Amino acid sequence: SNLRIETAKHARHGGKTPDKSRFVDVTGQAVLLDPSGFIHVSGPAITEQLDELEKAYNSVRFLAINDAKIVEEDMPRLEKLGLVNIEMVKTSFDNDEVFKDLQKLKTLRAVIMKQCSVTPDQLRTLQSLPELEQLTLADCRITDEHLKAIGSMMQLHKLSLDDNEKITEKGLLSLARPRGAKLMVWVNDGPLVGFSKLKRAELLRKYRIVLINKPSDQERTEPPDFPDLAEPLNVDYN
Repeated sequence: SNLRIETAKHARHGGKTPDKSRFVDVTGQAVLLDPSGFIHVSGPAITEQLDELEKAYNSVRFLAINDAKIVEEDMPRLEKLGLVNIEMVKTSFDNDEVFKDLQKLKTLRAVIMKQCSVTPDQLRTLQSLPELEQLTLADCRITDEHLKAIGSMMQLHKLSLDDNEKITEKGLLSLARPRGAKLMVWVNDGPLVGFSKLKRAELLRKYRIVLINKPSDQERTEPPDFPDLAEPLNVDYN
């Protein structure tokens, strides 16, 4: 399948090898989706594909894994890729220890999980990632107990919790930041969606939480990619 990747790459880039820091999608087929470098390779057993990525690319900054199971043998391969952003959709881990090995990916700045099963104890291991700034847990059955585990991740700037209806205000307050820091939180389901502008202003003033919400039947609150961290944060609840 490595030959298929190279063929697709050259066909879309006029025979030229593109930048090797691209978004690689480990899903079902070796197909380059567009000229910006989105590549699909096979799953759900991804060990062999990760070997091929390591051979073909000097580094892979952005990796998406869809509908796969990550096993112990995969973790050293992921560690070698130098990932900055990992996205996992409908992806499971063989056991708790494999999930906890994510803390070895010290270069990660963003972890995106969608329709994945994750426990509070597993989330606590992510606080060991020193560069982690962005976390998405969309449709992952997140509860207040999960938010308590996330509350200790003071390195986080942005947290997306779309499609998790069981989160309450009590859980949200466990995400409070110290003075001088802010945490942006996206929600589109559950009781937090009904917060008034006055209530959201109080969250910002007392707890340094910027709550961004819309009902799930409206436009999604989380953009395809989080805004660049260098962008200024302007919030006006008046």
